[in-house]
Amino acid sequence: MAVQLGDIALVKNLLNNGADLEARNGEGQTPLHIATLNHNLEVIKVLFGAGINVEAKDNKRTAPIHYAADSGKELIVRLLVNRLLEMKSTVDIPDRQGATALYRAAANGHASIVSILLQVAADKSGRPGLRLTESTNSALKAAISGGYQEVVDVLLSAGCRPTHSELEKAVVGGNLDIVDALLNAGANVNKRPSRFNRTALQAAIEGRHEMIVARLLAAGARTDEEVWDGSYIMTPLHIAVRTSQRSVNIVKKLLAAGANVNEIGGNLQTPLQEATGLGDEEMIELLSAASAEANPGREISCAALLPGFETNGRGFFANYFLGACPDPAATETNSEKGNQL
Repeated sequence: MAVQLGDIALVKNLLNNGADLEARNGEGQTPLHIATLNHNLEVIKVLFGAGINVEAKDNKRTAPIHYAADSGKELIVRLLVNRLLEMKSTVDIPDRQGATALYRAAANGHASIVSILLQVAADKSGRPGLRLTESTNSALKAAISGGYQEVVDVLLSAGCRPTHSELEKAVVGGNLDIVDALLNAGANVNKRPSRFNRTALQAAIEGRHEMIVARLLAAGARTDEEVWDGSYIMTPLHIAVRTSQRSVNIVKKLLAAGANVNEIGGNLQTPLQEATGLGDEEMIELLSAASAEANPGREISCAALLPGFETNGRGFFANYFLGACPDPAATETNSEKGNQL
């Protein structure tokens, strides 16, 4: 109670009378946990003077340094860090999830705390006990998820190397500045674990992040890279036509970057046929102006295209493609005449 109240005189008196430094409450917290949670610097100093264990963990396997990192209180973090170093201990104490104080500071957007910990050689990943893979939630990824630009900059400056999943995370979040920082730090714009993982460009297209699409293309994102849409292997242009209906700017950027307008996707349709099925006149005109063909060399393409006319029931489409695909009725009549001969 004395620690909770921050009553330094009472704390000292209790300690002088043999109070148990390692006494714990129902959550397994020691007096040092409580003083840290209450941001009481002077009480912490008194407890250190009495020899309290700085590494003790509560029932959640959380040490005082973790709570200090969560709060962003610099003076308390410095005090705890110095104590850990004095005791020849590590600042990379893991919590229940294997996360260190640095990870928790990054996840909460405390760039100054991250810097303090890096200065004493804290592990940059924030997860030193885990094998880092694309799926690992590193300190960098946690900062990206929170949109904490300053933390991202600190970690990149310390030598963190962004992975595909971290770049994708920034793209999905729509944070152009963080995407830019990751690319400048060497993020590979085209790398991904497998063909069934999204590329950064695909993620940007699906999120309708026009400025990020432009930045990725400028960084060398491939417009011919096959991507998985959940059902078929497609091109970024197919995805853009499908997801950017009524917003053609992304499609324009892809075309300007050299996207193949006549590429046939895994569903045996071209981007133009995708637009036709959606009934998007503006997109059809844009693709056609880029020399899109209604039937680029496969008869099945017309078969896939014609149902789009019937579904949409618009004369615009039928008139537009009148010369591109055979009239089913005429084809049937010619076939009958041939049989009669």
